[in-house]
Amino acid sequence: MSRFKTLALVLVLFLVFVLLELLIGSRTALPSPERDHSSLNTNRWGTMALQEVCARLGLPTRRWGAAFRPGFLRPGETLLILDPQLLPTPDEYRTLWEAIRGGATLIVAFSGERREAPLSLVGTAEAKRWQPEAASDLTLAYLGLRARPTGAATRLMVPEEARHGVLTGVGAVEIPSAQRLLPGATADSIRQQAEELWDDKAPSFSLPGLSARQTLLQDSAGRVLVRFALGRGLIYVLSEVETFSNERLDQADNAVLAVNLIFASDRPGRVLFDEYHHGLLLPTEMPSDLNYRAFWVALGLALLALMIYLSGYGWRLGRPFPVVEPSRRSVLEYVAALASLYQTARAGGLAVSLVAGDFRRRLAERLRLPASAPDDLLVEAARSRGWATSLEALLPRLATLSENDRLPDAEVVRLVRTISYIEEALLPHG
Repeated sequence: MSRFKTLALVLVLFLVFVLLELLIGSRTALPSPERDHSSLNTNRWGTMALQEVCARLGLPTRRWGAAFRPGFLRPGETLLILDPQLLPTPDEYRTLWEAIRGGATLIVAFSGERREAPLSLVGTAEAKRWQPEAASDLTLAYLGLRARPTGAATRLMVPEEARHGVLTGVGAVEIPSAQRLLPGATADSIRQQAEELWDDKAPSFSLPGLSARQTLLQDSAGRVLVRFALGRGLIYVLSEVETFSNERLDQADNAVLAVNLIFASDRPGRVLFDEYHHGLLLPTEMPSDLNYRAFWVALGLALLALMIYLSGYGWRLGRPFPVVEPSRRSVLEYVAALASLYQTARAGGLAVSLVAGDFRRRLAERLRLPASAPDDLLVEAARSRGWATSLEALLPRLATLSENDRLPDAEVVRLVRTISYIEEALLPHG
């Protein structure tokens, strides 16, 4: 079979595998059973639906996968910290508050449920910072709040007169847990906890410029949604993150509330979902519309196609044909023919003179001497390097030869062998 037919067969097999992969990939994947509120999670507790809503409304979205650093959040942009598990450092808090003062918006929501650290954190520097309760308590401490399970799951009705601003179009909000926000100064226990976690670098939990605290939603058990103004930016604190989960987003007017919070800025820009403090160590900020499953599928198919091609390239799909080498004479034939000419002409002296001249030139070059150097100088230089002294007998004999000498064949062979032996010993790189 020709190579063209072999390649065609490989391509056909590749297309068959692509078709099978598409058929398998079209099946609905089982959702993860973990109570994880990540924007990458598609189960009922995840928040991927909220990220997709933002993208469909024309807002660029990103999943932030690194520690907060200066410039990561620009004015007009919105950062969502949903169910933080990884405790931010004091420097990260300072960076975050400065970004809010510059005109950014922060939406932060907590969960009353605690989950175990993922295996991806094992052996990392972030493993010690997996402090879900501290991440919640210390963040709220900056805002003079605390979260406690004082209420019950309920559908909170919004009065008609309160439906303005971020509550425009919001008639009811589904609150799926008992957690509520309560006012309260930072307790000494919180300060002590911060000092232990941050190695005596705990801040004062004071935010200069924090003002205009406004309770937007509440019931008899406590606050549900609180708004703060910090510099030119806004902070919204929601008591329960599952209000924006995949399962709850389409209930009551939860989706309307979420969109209103994100569009609270005059010029809403990019929306960032903080996955780093949620516990996912992404290598960098990642575009939300990147289909990672499709990437791995494409990579797997490419490797599979390569394996098929390499396997098919080595198959014998036809009758074997021997490789015919081009006809050419051996070098030994030329040497034998030339030696026969010298022998017939009885020109042994000429043959040895040619070999001796080349040998003497290479020897002088190796000893860093001119080609016309006398024999005694060559011998002395060779002896100073610790070489064999057989040159003392060979060089005078070669000097007495003439091109017209008719040497016996045995003498020619002996001289040439001697030269060859010395060349191998003294001129290994010649």
